[in-house]
Amino acid sequence: MQGRTKEVVRIFSLSDSDRQNIRDLLNRIIGDSSNTEEHTFLESAAILASELPRSIRECIYDFKLWESSAALLITRNPISSQDIGPTPDSHWRPGEKRPLGVAQILHGLYSSLLGEPFGFETQQYGRIFNDLIPLKGMPSNSSSGSGDIGLHTEDCFQPFMPDYLGLMCLRNEQRAKTTVSSIWNVELPEEIRRVLWEERFAPKLSIINSTEAVAKRSVLFGDPAQPYMRFGSIDYETCDLEATAAMRFLATLLERNRQTITLNQGDCLYVDNYYAVHGRAAYQAEYGANGRWFSRLVMARDLRKTRTFRSAPEKRVMLKHTYAN
Repeated sequence: MQGRTKEVVRIFSLSDSDRQNIRDLLNRIIGDSSNTEEHTFLESAAILASELPRSIRECIYDFKLWESSAALLITRNPISSQDIGPTPDSHWRPGEKRPLGVAQILHGLYSSLLGEPFGFETQQYGRIFNDLIPLKGMPSNSSSGSGDIGLHTEDCFQPFMPDYLGLMCLRNEQRAKTTVSSIWNVELPEEIRRVLWEERFAPKLSIINSTEAVAKRSVLFGDPAQPYMRFGSIDYETCDLEATAAMRFLATLLERNRQTITLNQGDCLYVDNYYAVHGRAAYQAEYGANGRWFSRLVMARDLRKTRTFRSAPEKRVMLKHTYAN
């Protein structure tokens, strides 16, 4: 990392020429109606992404290879309100035709430069492009609610913990704030670091849809000088006083270092799920055509490592019976 500055959130703003080149590419892609079906599109997204301007490919590859920031925000994408239809009033259901739009296509191209997008049978019926929309009657701390969602690592206790989380803003007239934090540029006390590095932490069983005890894991792992982190809902009943104190110290530190980002229409935020935690501040939800609408993707750098959870090598959905009881 000589000569490179470690940033929590890097902001990359497209030039006018790159915006035009990307828009031309999107128009060509969406001109083939088969590309509006998510699985068909994702089978060729990595190839199509090679036609993106070099500057954005270099930026995303730098983020991936050098781990040069905990999150990457890409702005000035060539997406306009005319590209966005009304916010859906429900999640996709099997058999429903819900074609990808220009915005989701761009989101998929960027994401394919980071890894392979995948989904979960237990989340929105296995759809890969998840719609984050407010729905009446949903828990306030869920992705379909409007309350505060605390800082967390995405699916950190699953065996297929994503490498990256991607959020594209299709509509955010309510100015809902996304939160991001990390332990970059922070010196953890040695005693806290030691405890968090030990396999002493188990998740709440409700988080992993299981009724059976699971193996304890460490919170910090990887390089001791710049550790990766999995921070989620811990079962404190299985923790001793020392482990509980270490987790509370970490939670306080992450909250203190929290940054808020208000995504505008067309903005893409990619979170390194090994370095950063994310959440959402409470906001005043609006239901209907003008409600908040984000497109969510999770990516694995090596999809092969999840083969035991999928029905075939090319399939992208983690099957419920392979990981949930």
